[in-house]
Amino acid sequence: SIDTLLYAVDTGTIDLAIGFSRNRNRESIFDFSMHTTESKVVAWHANYIDINQNSLKSYRWACIKSSVFCSQLETNGIRNILEVENYTEMFLSVVNKRADILLSSYVSIAQFIESSSVEGKVVLPKWVEDEYVSIMVSKKNPRLLSEINQAIIQSANVDNNTHDSQERFDELHRLDNAIMSLEDKFSSDKVFTYYISDEAYPFSFLNSDGENVGYIPDLFDLIESRTGISFTLVSNRNDASSRFDIYPLSIASDKKHNGYNETIPYMNLKYKALVSQRDENIYNENIYFAGVLFANGLYNKDMKNQHFGDMSIVYTDIDDLLKSLKYGAISKAYIREDVLSEYVALNKLDGYTILRDSDIQFSTGMYVSDPDLHQLLNS
Repeated sequence: SIDTLLYAVDTGTIDLAIGFSRNRNRESIFDFSMHTTESKVVAWHANYIDINQNSLKSYRWACIKSSVFCSQLETNGIRNILEVENYTEMFLSVVNKRADILLSSYVSIAQFIESSSVEGKVVLPKWVEDEYVSIMVSKKNPRLLSEINQAIIQSANVDNNTHDSQERFDELHRLDNAIMSLEDKFSSDKVFTYYISDEAYPFSFLNSDGENVGYIPDLFDLIESRTGISFTLVSNRNDASSRFDIYPLSIASDKKHNGYNETIPYMNLKYKALVSQRDENIYNENIYFAGVLFANGLYNKDMKNQHFGDMSIVYTDIDDLLKSLKYGAISKAYIREDVLSEYVALNKLDGYTILRDSDIQFSTGMYVSDPDLHQLLNS
């Protein structure tokens, strides 16, 4: 527990404790080094409860006993607090409904989310303060404190090789910093807009209830649940009077959106080409048309033409596409690799040959207007 660790430093059983923040009680007993990192303090709740962000103080909160997070809750007038001994107990208290919501650092919560199947949402309370993390030593050891501060200054100029676990930890801190930058720049109720057509299957399309679903809405729901940053989909360009914050489906091309930064690609699409074995001996070289299993709609037209040619024909039904290929209406058929794999597994491709060295592959990224939002989406 934190109390046990604090006692060990105070009595000299151990020399120092890494990753602690200052508060009034601690500063009366311990000395703190220069801060090593700054961390966003956030709240997290499981999806079984619908949290009203305008009345966060009315819920039962969980925090680690003697932590700065408990101190922040008390300072902000929250009295319904469940104090626990460690991180595991804190998260389980929310999962098991002993508490409604917890307060901790973003990095700690993100690490829990990655190792757990529990679904929840990060919340950014307006009244919390960011955490400045330091190394804590006993006041009886001022020489050690001086040496630690010198080491911190020197390490800032050293480029050390790190292992994968440290790289992932650093990644979480970069994401943490991006969230803090956005919070500093915008009000906490800022909602970022993104535009994508509802005719861009499987990325964005309307389900039977008329709701916009697909890879892209799911992706932004996930980002929102992990960061507390809010996004809203605009499926009609005329619905917004100003520029959109994000264009989430950018295919590598010569066209660039002025004033936007392109993110690292987050999705790769591979199409494989098929020909009909039946027509191999009577293949008509004058047939240049290729069929493509693709979503119809104006939004997809440029994307389709860019990668498969202006003369390619869109099919929305794979059976119709294969029938056209079989009877020579098209010279070859392009089908997404994941869809094709299902047909191979079902033995539905007898009479067709998958061509080697004819794959068409492209990556998708996002065009983002704000540099800090760009950094967050790249993290």
